[in-house]
Amino acid sequence: MRRRVRLGVSVWLAGFFAFAALSPMASTVQADGPRVTFEITDEPGAWFRNAAGPVAGFGSLAVATPGTEVVFTGKSNTVHTRTSLIFPTGAINMPFDTPPRKGSDDVVLHTPGLYVFTCKIHPYMFGAVIVDDPSTTGLDLGENISLVNGITVPTSSDLATRLLRTFFIATHPANWEDYAAPGPWHITYPSVDVRITGGAVANLDAVLSARYGNDL
Repeated sequence: MRRRVRLGVSVWLAGFFAFAALSPMASTVQADGPRVTFEITDEPGAWFRNAAGPVAGFGSLAVATPGTEVVFTGKSNTVHTRTSLIFPTGAINMPFDTPPRKGSDDVVLHTPGLYVFTCKIHPYMFGAVIVDDPSTTGLDLGENISLVNGITVPTSSDLATRLLRTFFIATHPANWEDYAAPGPWHITYPSVDVRITGGAVANLDAVLSARYGNDL
């Protein structure tokens, strides 16, 4: 059965951000807490695979606490960059970028919010970390997010949620369109409560389903 992904405008937008010019990488603040490991692979959909296993069914997503070290290990046959595509505005150690290479790299995430990493050579590769403040209700996406091209938007904005939707399609093969299957293309999202702009708490599945639907 042949599957492929039809991501639409938003994935091209995300790819554009991945190739936009980066600011100089911020000074590194060292780790003083736990660790998240992403295995960079050649497996479709699991290009950034959370070594600890899927979160809410999504294998390229991780949830961490402030001070977590994110390690990218090379399990791919080709070279990749480790590039921050989206991050909380003003986040420590952001933006982050590496030269194209194999091997391992790491960065410590201190600021609560949503971080999405990509490869500038292969802009369909995504891995995401939500750094969550345990004292707040819902998983923290941050007040605002900054994109690698300098744009800053509220996490409640249409652009922010469209990029999240793109992530959940591109990294989850069950969400890819199956041209051999009858019926509509059905997309699912993680049913988790998230904290967005203004401290509002909303169910991510409910928000994305209401804005963009599930059947295309």
